[in-house]
Amino acid sequence: MGAAVPRLRLLVAAIAIAALPVSALAAPADAHGGVSRPAAPKHLKASAGAGTATLSWSAPHTSKSARVNRYRVARALTAKGKWTVVAKKVKKRKYVAKGLAAKPYYFRVAAHNRKGWGKWSKAARVVPRTTTPSAPTNLRASRTQVPAADPAFPPTWSIVVTWTPPGWKGASAVDSYRVERQVKGATSWSAVATTTQLTYSTAQSLGEESTHYLYRVTAHNSHGFGTPTVVALPATPDGPTFTHLTPADGGFTVSWTAPGDNGGSPITGYQLTWQRLEWPSGDPDGSQVQQFVAPSASSYQVTGLVNGGGAVYEITLRAQNQYGASPYTQSYVIPGVPYGTTVTAVTPTRTSPSAVDVAVTWTAATGDGGSALLGYSLQLWDADDADATTPVASFKAGADATGHTFSALALVPGHQYAMYVTPYNANNSGDTDTGYTSEKDFTAP
Repeated sequence: MGAAVPRLRLLVAAIAIAALPVSALAAPADAHGGVSRPAAPKHLKASAGAGTATLSWSAPHTSKSARVNRYRVARALTAKGKWTVVAKKVKKRKYVAKGLAAKPYYFRVAAHNRKGWGKWSKAARVVPRTTTPSAPTNLRASRTQVPAADPAFPPTWSIVVTWTPPGWKGASAVDSYRVERQVKGATSWSAVATTTQLTYSTAQSLGEESTHYLYRVTAHNSHGFGTPTVVALPATPDGPTFTHLTPADGGFTVSWTAPGDNGGSPITGYQLTWQRLEWPSGDPDGSQVQQFVAPSASSYQVTGLVNGGGAVYEITLRAQNQYGASPYTQSYVIPGVPYGTTVTAVTPTRTSPSAVDVAVTWTAATGDGGSALLGYSLQLWDADDADATTPVASFKAGADATGHTFSALALVPGHQYAMYVTPYNANNSGDTDTGYTSEKDFTAP
């Protein structure tokens, strides 16, 4: 009975083997049997460091027999760029790339088992931090007037520049700061101090407040200087810009725009002056009148002046802030005269071997200066004759005219001619505009 049991077991085994498919009984397709290459690693992350990028990821799901035994890492400079393998024998699910610049990098990872290398993971982008410090923060510059110890001497300015440490110290601690200064608009910087403190101070002579300075501060560590930060030292403002200067009956209206640079301090007002000048000498003829205008103003009307008759007024305007006044903006006006005429064309046409017609057109005056426009004074001068004392031709056109033709003029071939058009009223002549011939060699008839 006992011997019959083993025989029965052998018989059952034989029947089971016979029932298996042929493919199950065949030899493995390769030396690794049913083992496949690894899937792509998952959850790849990249974090930035000082000239480094730290990668971490999750292992792909595999069977025990297909266990991952190492990883490789590839790097590229663009998402679709050329990939370079930078590590092939990474045992852990972490890798630190070193010696990187502060620019974008892309990384991907692949796993390896006894069957070979698997698929690449999705790429991770990272921008490493610099090894040098970032820019100092909260940079400020101030200017304070300090009286001299001896009243016989003028006061001075105390200049103080302050800042706070950079948000990023780099790969090592910040050990110093470099302070530089530049005159605004210059191309180079001058080093004025190296300090371990968070402040820099110096003295400046009275009068230098009109010079606009920039200061910049750069942090330093053992890897070098980092990114600078720049601040403007408060100063006097730039000058305002005249936009309109309009003559009126017995006065004028002046308009302006505020300075493009207020010197780092709010405009506190404008100083407007006007003074009558002798004509044509330009010497002062009467006292200068000064008017302070509110900082919000952009125009001012002046009345009570003399109309025409050579009554030319010099106008100056400057802006002010707590540190002083800007350079003057200067212009001239003749009250009560017309303005706004523009010469649009000066066209010569040769009508015979010895004669040339010259046609001139202009736009009507945009304002009469408070007295009715009487007409336009036209004068044609030889612009290439430096010794000329009289015009080649002249004419008085009516108030409604916008054009005139001078006929049969004996002009010099090769010379250029200037046409002056001046509107006038009962007070005096207004603003003159000038046009020039378009050709030096006049067209043959």
